This record gives sequence, structure tokens and C-alpha cells, in this order.
Amino acid sequence: MRNALIRLIAGAAAVMAVAASAQGQEWTPARNVEIIVPFAAGGGNDIPARIMQKILTEKRLVGTSVSVLNKPGGGGTLGLIYLNEHAGDGHYLSLISTSTLTSHIIGASKINYADVTPIIPLITEYIGFAVNAASPFKTFGDVVDAMKKDPASLSFAIGGGRGNPNHAAIAAALKAAGADVRKMKAVAFGGGKEALIAVMGGHVDVLAAAGSVLAPQAKAGKLRIVAVAAPARLERDLATVPTLKEQGLEGVFAFSRYIVGPKDLGAPQAAYWEKAFGAAVKTDEWKAEAAKRNWDIPAMNASDTSTDLKKQYEDLRAVLSDLGMAK
Repeated sequence: MRNALIRLIAGAAAVMAVAASAQGQEWTPARNVEIIVPFAAGGGNDIPARIMQKILTEKRLVGTSVSVLNKPGGGGTLGLIYLNEHAGDGHYLSLISTSTLTSHIIGASKINYADVTPIIPLITEYIGFAVNAASPFKTFGDVVDAMKKDPASLSFAIGGGRGNPNHAAIAAALKAAGADVRKMKAVAFGGGKEALIAVMGGHVDVLAAAGSVLAPQAKAGKLRIVAVAAPARLERDLATVPTLKEQGLEGVFAFSRYIVGPKDLGAPQAAYWEKAFGAAVKTDEWKAEAAKRNWDIPAMNASDTSTDLKKQYEDLRAVLSDLGMAK
């Protein structure tokens, strides 16, 4: 009897120890959380960060305050350096985008997706290809034909510098159509706005950019969008634009934005943020913003996100190698 009682007490103690251990593995933020945007305020990375900040706080998905910190410089590198100065600290998060991958591939940045802790993707914007409204090109096939006939006669506006995701997208689409991308004449601009103005002004022939950037100008009659590189037609102002697939080409090219933590983030902290952001992207508020802006909301957990980033990196490296830009 005494031995049975001892075994019972020992078993209960073991259960309590396991429970205590499991409780010790839980983590919640204890002070303000910073979401770092490695670019200037008001841009394509800043907008989703600030919408997300509002949802996290108003829906009480985080028990502390959440702030957005813009840390531009070095094409996004300075913000990620700052993030990793807080290695292992779950109170610091950042946005990265597809341009983080291309910057590393072309040697413009030493920080890659493997140097941070991926949490989940927030949005994906499919890339569209547009020409001046007065251009003779009516379809993407017309652009391809001109490229094959006389590559020197055709110019492509690249906002934000050569080798970025838009550059890779148009090059991959042309290659899929059988054009020689090594002869592609890319005209680099400091930013997407300058590239957009150049095409609307008739100074450059073709522009690759997120559909949400092109749609307002197409609606105003200043651009003609000849294709979107989406798996299916988009909605609202882009509903009439055919996909590459509809024009006989395989190709889905997107610009995605992800939430990441610093390097060496512990599993309990990563799990907390995966749950919090996973809940945020399912809210009606986030879905409404996504619909309004033609954002796609990927359904991925942290493991899926790491796999997705790895595949994207390999695909982009292949395209940028074709362009002679991979380091």
C-alpha cells in the first residue's frame, strides 16, 4: 500500500513537472513591439505594416502596444541590420519582400531570408505588364514579337534598379515566350514612380509593376495593361486584363511581403507571432484591405513560408543568372 502511494505521488509530481515545463515554454511580449519597415513611410512596405499594426492592437491580438518604425537605407539592408541587432528578441519584427531575395542574389545586400526568422507571408501582389495607352502593342504577344524581331527597338522601364523582382518577372516572361533576354534593353530608374512616368510619357516602351500600381493609371486612360502574371484573372479594375496563361504562356510572378523575426528567435516566440499574425490575416478588416488593393492573402504557416522563400530564391537566381546579374 505504502509503495503504491509513493508511486502515485511520484506520478503526480511528474505530471506537474511536465505541465510546468510546458507552461515555461510559453511566451508573450512584455513591452512595446516594433514592426520595422526597412523603407520610407508611405511606400508599398509601409502601408501593409501600418494596417497590420492597427488590426493587431484593435483586435487585441497582442497584449502590448505595437509601433511601426521606418528604417530606410541600403535598399532595405539597414533595417534588417537593426533587426538582427536584437537577435533572439521577439519584441522586434520586420517586413521583408521579394526584393530582399533579389538584392542578395545580385550582391547588393549581404542579408538573405536565411539570416532572419520567417513567420508568415502577409500579402502577394501579382505583377502586371503595361505600355503607354497610345502604344501599338495590344497584347503581351505583341511585345514578345517586337522583342524577337528587333530587341534593340524595345525598352523596358525598371523602377528601383536593375535586378529587382519586376525586372526578373518581365525577363522570365520573355524567356518563357522564347525571346533572348540577354538582349533585353532595361532602363533603370530610381523608383517605381519615375519608371511609371517614363512609360506614360512615351519615353520607354514597357513597364513591369504590381497590378495595384498600374490599375489607377490604366483606369485614367494613361496606360494599357497587356497582361498580369497571376494564376487567374484579378478583380475590380484589373478584371478585364488577361493573364499570361490566357495568352499561351506559363508564368506566375508576384511580389510578396513577409513578416519575419530577428535571427536566433526561439521557437516559443516564433510560435506566438505565427498565431497572432495568422489570426490577423483572417480578420474581415485585413480581407477588405486586400480586396480593395488586389492583394492575395497566402495561407502559409512558418514552415511553409521558409519553403516558399527557398523556392522563390532559387527561381529568381535562375532568371537573374540568365541576365548575367547573379553573384
